[in-house]
Amino acid sequence: MLVAALIEARKSSGVSQSALAARIGVPLQKIKRLERGVGLVETLVAVMTATNFRLTGLGSGDTLGAKLRASRLRRGWTVEKAASRAGISRTTLASLERGGGSVASLLRLLTVLAPKARRRAMERAH
Repeated sequence: MLVAALIEARKSSGVSQSALAARIGVPLQKIKRLERGVGLVETLVAVMTATNFRLTGLGSGDTLGAKLRASRLRRGWTVEKAASRAGISRTTLASLERGGGSVASLLRLLTVLAPKARRRAMERAH
């Protein structure tokens, strides 16, 4: 869901993988891997910023990690409960809430924490 929406955001903005890689200062291979769901959340966040990609369906916060934490707390889940439900370790969950971790772990967490999370529609100028 998230990866497909991210690819669509890049394509709809008319940006190639290589141009995106150059824009955020990473090797092309990182973009290709990210678009297969492999890589670091740090790279994902950089791509989201560069493509003006916003998620809805998460808690409030200034960063993706803060939004994940807010979503977990809104459900009343401890770190242990959320990690167990997502099939990840408590350490991995804590890393995600600090803005680190892998995209694969993030996707597992989103499946249980924010199953309805999706790309926010672009705002239109009037």
